[in-house]
Amino acid sequence: MVHVLADGRIVETGGPELALELEQHGYAWLKDRVPPEKVA
Repeated sequence: MVHVLADGRIVETGGPELALELEQHGYAWLKDRVPPEKVA
């Protein structure tokens, strides 16, 4: 099981295929999955 965290939150979870994708393409494609910070 692979978990990708951004800003302390899990933004993607997967198996070996996710690990291979990260090795091939890096993490930049995940930046759009990080939710914007809530303004208090």
